[in-house]
Amino acid sequence: MRITEHVEVVVSEQGLPLHLWWRERGYDVIAEPLRWFARRRWWAEDSRAERGRAGLVSQEVWRIQIQDPLTAERITVDLGRSLAAERWRLLRIHENPQAPEAVE
Repeated sequence: MRITEHVEVVVSEQGLPLHLWWRERGYDVIAEPLRWFARRRWWAEDSRAERGRAGLVSQEVWRIQIQDPLTAERITVDLGRSLAAERWRLLRIHENPQAPEAVE
């Protein structure tokens, strides 16, 4: 499910996401995060580059696995990080595959 919401992220000294705050709930990162860079949809955003300066066309993206503290459910999400403003956004919640049913 695609989504775009502001989130707070606690990072390690190396910049790796450790903890996510979303909708007034905290989630621990429970697996090693994956990082890549993706093209931003600059044409759909309100922000503009400063006159005389180049705008950013790439965005840092992190795929993390978090655990719901109430249900212990594992959830995989993608986060986008604005390097210029140090802001984080939740970009996508991945569907977690159903556990296989027991065979009798």
